[in-house]
Amino acid sequence: LWKVQLKLSSDINDDIENYIGIAPSAKEGIDDLEGHKPPLFMDQGFLYFERPEWDNSFSLFNSDFRPSLGDGQAWDFTVRNPRRSLASIRFTGVESVPLEFSVMLVNLSNTVPVDLRSQSVYSYRAADEITRFKLIVGKKQFMESELATFIPTEYELFQNYPNPFNSATTIRAKIPIEGDVRLDVVSLLG
Repeated sequence: LWKVQLKLSSDINDDIENYIGIAPSAKEGIDDLEGHKPPLFMDQGFLYFERPEWDNSFSLFNSDFRPSLGDGQAWDFTVRNPRRSLASIRFTGVESVPLEFSVMLVNLSNTVPVDLRSQSVYSYRAADEITRFKLIVGKKQFMESELATFIPTEYELFQNYPNPFNSATTIRAKIPIEGDVRLDVVSLLG
């Protein structure tokens, strides 16, 4: 019925053969539409769907097709970027998703949803070797329910990266209410 291609570009390679979608011939779980991901090679960037419930011996796949969409579906996928370089994911085919469904991407490191109907390329600098994402396709109520799970319930301050650093660092925090934040950075000398 429809498919979206996920094309990862890192500083040294492209990984373009990755797909999600809805196909009437698809089955729940693994079928002929899902393909195993080729083995990861050295420090190249890779995008994959980790599905140990499909194959416990080799659980990385390059596609995840579902038989129906219902009110919505969510696809979890992972990007491995050992060099922690600037990376981008291009989403091709979003226009084939029926218009009554929103298409949102959430980087689970920062949980800020991105509307893929208005922005087909997502660029980011990898903070860790592994970055997990969720791609959500759904009607309004399904989408609201899925996105609500990303709202923090408590304050949390994370370790800065890189650490040690020279001219710049990133400090992540989760805040359960919307509001202004003030951050004071003080040297060891005060």
